[in-house]
Amino acid sequence: MKVLTFIFKTSYPFKHILLLMLFGILVMALDANIRPYIIKLLIDKSSDFRAENFMFLAGIYVASQFLRSIFHSTVDWCATLFSARYREHVSHLFLKRITKYSYNFFQDNMSGNITARVSDAFNFIPQIVVVVLFDFIQFIILTVISLTILAQIDWLFSLIALIWIIIFVSSISFFFILADQYNKNYASTRPKIFGFFSDYFSNIITIWCFSTEKSEYERFKAITADFVKKALLFGKFLRKFHFIQGFITTLYMMLILVLLGTLSIKNKVTPGDFALIFLMNYKISDMLSSISQQINAFFVNWGVVGQAIKILDYEIELVDKASARDLVITNGEICFEKVIFNYKGAESLFQDNSIIIHSGQKVGLVGYSGAGKSTFANLILRLYDVTGGNILIDNQNIQDVSLQSLRKAISIIPQDPSLFHRTIEENIKYGNDKATNEQIIKAAKEASAHDFIIKLKDKYNSIVGEKGLKLSGGQRQRIAIARAILKNAPILILDEATSQLDSMTEKEIQLSLWNLMQGKTTIVIAHRLSTLLKMDRILVFDEGKIVEDGTHNKLLKNNGLYKKLWDAQVGEFLPENNNFDQE
Repeated sequence: MKVLTFIFKTSYPFKHILLLMLFGILVMALDANIRPYIIKLLIDKSSDFRAENFMFLAGIYVASQFLRSIFHSTVDWCATLFSARYREHVSHLFLKRITKYSYNFFQDNMSGNITARVSDAFNFIPQIVVVVLFDFIQFIILTVISLTILAQIDWLFSLIALIWIIIFVSSISFFFILADQYNKNYASTRPKIFGFFSDYFSNIITIWCFSTEKSEYERFKAITADFVKKALLFGKFLRKFHFIQGFITTLYMMLILVLLGTLSIKNKVTPGDFALIFLMNYKISDMLSSISQQINAFFVNWGVVGQAIKILDYEIELVDKASARDLVITNGEICFEKVIFNYKGAESLFQDNSIIIHSGQKVGLVGYSGAGKSTFANLILRLYDVTGGNILIDNQNIQDVSLQSLRKAISIIPQDPSLFHRTIEENIKYGNDKATNEQIIKAAKEASAHDFIIKLKDKYNSIVGEKGLKLSGGQRQRIAIARAILKNAPILILDEATSQLDSMTEKEIQLSLWNLMQGKTTIVIAHRLSTLLKMDRILVFDEGKIVEDGTHNKLLKNNGLYKKLWDAQVGEFLPENNNFDQE
């Protein structure tokens, strides 16, 4: 999306504020020309001084100054109001758009990079709009009025000023085109710095434990060196630009002074005309110089925004159909009908997979890493769309129902839960935002989380830190379990839900999880096979295929892959296969 198109579309809801700003700027531009004209009249009449004339002109000057103050404050208020409302609007737009992107997008882009782009759009677009109105539009209005007044005195001065302005503005346009690539290269390096910081600080413990501060610093130096290199190239370009602009302005003002001096000697201009022409040209020159200085920031901001809004050009892969309805759960039966799936650029993981998980069944998924277990669960959540075939829940194709209603019907407890940088109460309540304090505490007790929570200084009001880093892995897991208990969805997915718990805590939670499973269609992904002994069925995955299906005892008798995994298991964990396909 082009920057100009984006700004027009997103600024349109605030057209009334911008029009009021424009009106105020018009008045300010008129005032900028009225006062020099009053000075001209005062000078011309100084030889024939009359008190009444002086008081009249002085009164107009004071009124003009007063009106300028009023409209200047109005324009400032409009600029503040626009910036605040516009930033709110843009931040909402980015959040709603990016939220709809596929899981692949968030796997491919660092959170710091995404945040940097949103921040750039949030900060710099209002600056661009205000600069355009305050400097560019005000200059155009002032120029039109000034040229009209100059033409009344002597059309030659109006013509010379017009030619000079055209040359000056043309040079700006020419340099803007030449600067585009420099600007893009410079702007592209900014998100990399913020992306590094996000990646660095989220992995700070790993950095400490592996003592890699020096190597990480060297990596950061390479990123910032690239930033400095491209910034300096852009700076050198702008240095040439400002020199040429300054040279053009100097030549013009010299020409004006020579002409005024010549005409004054010949008595073809009055002292008032001399002052007016000089002041108007000085004002135009001053504004052009100001614009020339603003061009630096304007170019940078324009390029940064151009990079920022590119994030909005990503295709939304998973969308609700126009006819999408809410998923209605009656039994919770899940059916895979000849499902075919592959990740982008990878070989097919599933080929004609067909399986039915009946209502209320508790089904375990086992297999080597990369066999397709997590993919199986992710397809049910519709984090990805199947390449072929259908996935049905209670005979409803999940591609025909709304994503929100689908995911609302499923609770998931992941292996490594990530919590919000909020209180424990807020994180648990995320499962049901209408839950009472009693329900939150009850869920925490069932997840064996209550005892450690009440030992914290602020108890349920304790902030857990970014991604829950102030808690241990086991504590985060228990908060995630409490959240799922509170959600109480009809379909439950456990992805190594107790893998980060110690043996004693796991035994305490197993009963809670077992109670949570009752009456729900449950899918349990586990490497610890002993946790699946009570499952109604166990599905054994191998290279994207379900190669075995049955109870624990039945699969042991089959003497197949499951029996091999069971026999080979050491310390109740599955051995790793040599093939680590994407899962």
